[in-house]
Amino acid sequence: MKGTSIKILLIAMTLFLVSGLFQMPQAFGQTGELRSILISEAPEEELVLTWEKLWEDIDPREKASRAMYLIESLFPDGDVSRWEEVSGFWYPSLIPKSLAALDAVYVLALSLAETGESEGKDLAGEILKDLYRSRKGRIYAFMTAPEEYLEIKESLKDIKRLLLPEGKIIGSLPFAHPVRGKYSVTSRNLSQYVSLNGYGQPTSTMGAYGWDRKKGRIFNHIERESNR
Repeated sequence: MKGTSIKILLIAMTLFLVSGLFQMPQAFGQTGELRSILISEAPEEELVLTWEKLWEDIDPREKASRAMYLIESLFPDGDVSRWEEVSGFWYPSLIPKSLAALDAVYVLALSLAETGESEGKDLAGEILKDLYRSRKGRIYAFMTAPEEYLEIKESLKDIKRLLLPEGKIIGSLPFAHPVRGKYSVTSRNLSQYVSLNGYGQPTSTMGAYGWDRKKGRIFNHIERESNR
């Protein structure tokens, strides 16, 4: 009897787990379907052209589809929580892909909120929550954020379990810019720049590039010139 009871318990647990696996896609079915539709609607072109189109005056749905396509293409497996793995540049203008990836998340959230559809807002909320899971993503997209962050917070304030921090507002979109000009670090301007490494990723050490978020510019870093 005891052995039979254990077998029944194991069978019941197995059925419970299997049923849970089949129910999970249904729970996320609506946003998952919208995500796939948006990706399918995006035109096939170079990613840098898709990113440039985000800043034109086009329909919010088209912006959302382009932004979703960028997210799927730039983030490993389309997983926004893996933002710290996004690296490299678009040539020849040297646009950091890591920052363009943040642009895609922001534009997606803004565009879906603008459509006013609850399904779109749910997807925006899920994407933002995924980005918040990235330690550096929290720092550069939420704890410090462009002024459009205020619009996102207001538009998505009714999304359940989406608790966004206040954040310090610095500059405005876009995050990414071509690398232009040079700069040397001094004690006076040290706090003015976010240092980017040779892969275009924010770093706590002295990097190859400096990102001035307030002015919206990215510079080549050069050693301080000698007074000789």
